[in-house]
Amino acid sequence: ELQYVASTIVVPLVKSSLTEWVPLAGKNESIPHLTTFTQWKDILDEEANQLISQPVAGDPMPAYHTLVWECWVPVIRLAIQRWHSRQPDPLIGFLELWRPLLPNWILQ
Repeated sequence: ELQYVASTIVVPLVKSSLTEWVPLAGKNESIPHLTTFTQWKDILDEEANQLISQPVAGDPMPAYHTLVWECWVPVIRLAIQRWHSRQPDPLIGFLELWRPLLPNWILQ
């Protein structure tokens, strides 16, 4: 099952590729990771044509959503904690760049 593959194989691989990433450093810093997430979204996103507003308690999270939650969110959370809110452009640009690859509920 894709969920098992995502959580046991893909998540650790992608996590390790993000260890040195500085998300708010600019578009060029994000391009390799955008490519990675685009490829994994195409492979793992079983619900590509379905809009999932928010995961339902008790239901397993879709495989791609797990990848985003386990790999992308922790790195971004840390970057936002270090972000200077008086300089919003890096975060705004970053979110605009990544928006097409994020599950709807991540941005809510």
